[in-house]
Formats: sequence, C-alpha cells, structure tokens
Amino acid sequence: MGLTILATIFVFSVIIFVHELGHFATAKWAGMQVDEFALGFGPKVYSVRRGDTEYSLRAVPLGGFNRIAGMTEDEVLNEKSFLNKPVWKRMIVIAAGGIMNFILAIFLLWGLFFAIGTVTVSPEAVVGSTISGSPAEQAGLTAGDRIIRIGNQDISKWTDISQAVAPYSHDVVTVEIERDGQVQGVELVPEVDSASKKAMLGVMPMTTREAHGFFESAGMAVQRTGELTGSNLTVA
Repeated sequence: MGLTILATIFVFSVIIFVHELGHFATAKWAGMQVDEFALGFGPKVYSVRRGDTEYSLRAVPLGGFNRIAGMTEDEVLNEKSFLNKPVWKRMIVIAAGGIMNFILAIFLLWGLFFAIGTVTVSPEAVVGSTISGSPAEQAGLTAGDRIIRIGNQDISKWTDISQAVAPYSHDVVTVEIERDGQVQGVELVPEVDSASKKAMLGVMPMTTREAHGFFESAGMAVQRTGELTGSNLTVA
C-alpha cells in the first residue's frame, strides 16, 4: 500500500515537473523574466540564483512551479514581463506545459514498446496458466488445455468462460477440456474473487509477446499517444 502511494506521488510529481519545465523553458526562450523555478512545494530546502532566476528545492517533493514576472497588471512591469511580450509568444508559453506532457507520454511509450514490446491476449478458450492455489490448479488444469464446456454451456471463446462459471460460485461444476486430442472432464468448485465478487476458475489466457524495433516503437508511441489524447477529448 505504502509503495503504491509513493509510486503515485512520484508519477504525478514527474508529470507536474515536466509541465512546469515546459513553461519555464519557453519563457526563457521568449526573453521573459522568470523569478523562480522550484522543484517541489513548501519551505525552501536549498536555493541558488543564476541571472534573474532563483532555482530552489522545496521540502515537499511533489511537482514544481515557476514564477514568471508580469503575469498580472498588479505587478510592476518591465520589458521582460509576460504581459509586455507579443501575444504569440505568450501563447507558446501557455501551451508549452501541455505540449511537454504530450512529448513525455511519447517518450515513455516509446521506451516501453522498445524495451518490453506488446502483449496480445488470445481470444481462444485455451489455458495459458493457472493461478497458484486456485480451483483450476487443484483440479489439475494446465497450460494448453482447451476448455470446451462448463456445466451445460459450450465454450467457443475465452469470454464465454466467466459467464458460464457465474452460476456455480458455491457449487460443483464439471469442466470439460481437450488435452492432447482427448476430451476429459474435471470437477471443481469455483471460488469468488474478493475484488470483483465474481466466480472464477483461476485460469489465465494465452498471450504472445511481440518485440518492436527502435523506429517502429517510436511510430507506435506517437500513434498511441494520439489515440489516448483523442479518447480523452471525446465528449460522451
């Protein structure tokens, strides 16, 4: 639990920091005055000034922020103030945070596709593996077994299994399998998953892993990021 919380904090910190880094880098490029660029929030732990910018490390390592001079008319403005720069430069600075997150997503997916590849789940009702201690393992089911019938329902594809098992959450059910060309039946009592509250045998489908080249992974990363962005923008 604690590790999950720390991982979540780390991921959001990276996303926020990269977002703010986009604003910072483009503000510097546009000749704007950035008073402070900080890593984290809260009290300062360490800071150093370079030019007109203070770089600081804060006590709470969650994301970061930057203070660009002249963002409001209440401030004293000068030639480096945000509001005194051309509109097109201001628009670039504003958009840069989101663009940097988009680029970050591309690079992360690129690395995953290249290092790990992609995994395809087979739609066939063939056992890829059994969960340790599950009814399926105890009944002797093994990788390569094709499930052809559960109770009185024929099984033609993997998605048929959960529906067929559902009525037998506390009852003995006969599962017919095909192994080495021979049909045989095994009896077992499905267990109820504590999270989903559904009856389950404890079997996993067959999967295939495909490796991808460096440039192929890059193209896939751009395509996938575009698909994810498009799905988030779709209004239901």
